[in-house]
Amino acid sequence: MAITSVLSRLCLGRPRAGDRDLAVALLTELHQPHIDRMTRAAAAGGVTVAFTPARLTERQLVLAVRISARDLCATDQPEHRVLLGALVLALMARTGHSDNGGADFLAAATAMRRVEQYDLAAWSARCAIAAGGLTTEETANAWMLVALTTGDSDAEARARGSAALLPVDNPVRGWVESNAPTRTAPPDAPTVPRTPLRDRGAAARRVLVDLEEVAEQGHEDDLLTGLRLAMEAYAAPELDLPAARKGLATALRHWRSRRGLGQVPFAATAGLHAAIDLLLIDASSDEVILLCELFEALVDAGLTPGEIPWATDSTTPSVLQAALSRRAARQPAWPDLEGLLASLDGSDLLLLHPRHDLHGVIVDITSVYLRTPAGFSLRRARLDAQDRSTLGAFSGGALADLSKVTREQIDRLVTGVVAKHVADSVARSDARSVARELIIVPMGRLAAVPWTTARVRGHSWAAAPVVLAPSMSVAGALPRPRTGWTTVHTIVDTRLPGGEELLAGLCGPVVRHRGLGSLPADPGPGDLLLILSHGGGEGLEYRLHLPDGPVGMSDLARAPLPRRVVIGACRSGGPAPTAFPLAVPTVLMLAGVSTVVAGLWPLPSEPTARILSQALRHPGASLSSAVREAIDRNGHEPVVNHLGLAVFGRDDS
Repeated sequence: MAITSVLSRLCLGRPRAGDRDLAVALLTELHQPHIDRMTRAAAAGGVTVAFTPARLTERQLVLAVRISARDLCATDQPEHRVLLGALVLALMARTGHSDNGGADFLAAATAMRRVEQYDLAAWSARCAIAAGGLTTEETANAWMLVALTTGDSDAEARARGSAALLPVDNPVRGWVESNAPTRTAPPDAPTVPRTPLRDRGAAARRVLVDLEEVAEQGHEDDLLTGLRLAMEAYAAPELDLPAARKGLATALRHWRSRRGLGQVPFAATAGLHAAIDLLLIDASSDEVILLCELFEALVDAGLTPGEIPWATDSTTPSVLQAALSRRAARQPAWPDLEGLLASLDGSDLLLLHPRHDLHGVIVDITSVYLRTPAGFSLRRARLDAQDRSTLGAFSGGALADLSKVTREQIDRLVTGVVAKHVADSVARSDARSVARELIIVPMGRLAAVPWTTARVRGHSWAAAPVVLAPSMSVAGALPRPRTGWTTVHTIVDTRLPGGEELLAGLCGPVVRHRGLGSLPADPGPGDLLLILSHGGGEGLEYRLHLPDGPVGMSDLARAPLPRRVVIGACRSGGPAPTAFPLAVPTVLMLAGVSTVVAGLWPLPSEPTARILSQALRHPGASLSSAVREAIDRNGHEPVVNHLGLAVFGRDDS
């Protein structure tokens, strides 16, 4: 899986610095008894042809790699090996190591579509057409693959034109003609009827009809099986919770398996969106329970502290992340909402789930506010063009886009998502000086929005402790610090603008370090670790460039960390990678850290150092409150300069 991620990025034109060295290092991981020679040959050949194609000169070796790749595409292999074979076959064709480039591109595209990696399938099918040398049947096949994976009506017209030249009984012609009319979505995507329905049972029965039509076309997998079970449970006179959970858990297994390959197909996402949409119809407590469980299942990685082998030096971050992703796909545990709420007793929860259109744009956000024992609040907010633009700037994370966003636009977006009575409830809690912790759980790209520092309908969250969490499960497993922080251990790159000023502005006991090696072996309950440095990457591949050298997330997780860690580094708190929801704050929380301060986007060094200096001037203060107050004091700064820090985990007051 790790090698396929590298090769996928290369095929789609999204390579990263260091991919070549990473791919070569990953080859050493393949020399294990459970990995067959065919897979090893394809992987080694794929890495060679991807990064040093001139070295692949021996004809026998080229032939062996190509045969291995074709066999992986054609046989009933595990899906990550099918994708590996398809990527290698396509790269062999792209670099001229093929006796029939067009046919190999087409075979790769067919295999990529079979494992529902539609971006790659569309790319390979277009390459097949561009390579030429295809028969009329292959040309029709290639254009139809483009049409089905992109919704391109011109590609469909070309497919039909080529198919019309084939004999009437030709199977490819029959396949092309059976896919009428033009699709406006990738294939096999169940949808909720567009006509508004007040009866969930009737809506579920209509979705079941759509699912049966998909099954009749020969598409049968865990997604379809699970969604049918769920829809049958929805269609019952009263919601059958156990049956619905069983069906959604089955569909989730499919969704997680695709996520691990790198792209969650529209069909899987649309199917789960349909399940969510129907729960919103005349929702009562049972529907909200199931909705919260489904949201949690989608965001949680299924991991708890102590389960990750941080101490394994020989495992690269990519391999570890891939292994964790496979385990999550094989064993998707359905969340126990009652147990989760008990572990978070005394905290309010705000769960945020986005819904995307065919182009990946977030069109609306469903929020569930849980306040025990008072009850719940459910809201779906449709985003207009301005809110979509604001959210898009955060999703991309480019400084040029972020620099154009105003505080008013952020407040407008958040105000549209959070219901008025929810904001009023938090405000009334603040007025009574009842510091109920509010835990916000945003899914996917919503994690890049500064929810904790926005103003909502004229109210600031600042009077109440507000934190972000990757999931209820992770937050519930964290012990809350019982004492305030007193001692700051610093790892600050003083070459960065503001670094010296940050150190000079800290109050109380301060212990300076150049790296992780000199941290105390047994951190005290009042210790806090402050890091200011450059950083970059995603998930377990994220690296901090400390004064004594770069460190990865596994290195950081193995270090003796205190309960509180503050990281002033670019994107240290950004959204998790698609392949596995393990962002940097999640890694630290799974390593035992209770409260993490990190950056949502590229952080300008000097303003970040100033805000951290102001936030850490009062030992013992709540980090969530201190960071927000420091951000508010710098409100005259552009958004990109002062709103990029967020607090994750549990409030430490």
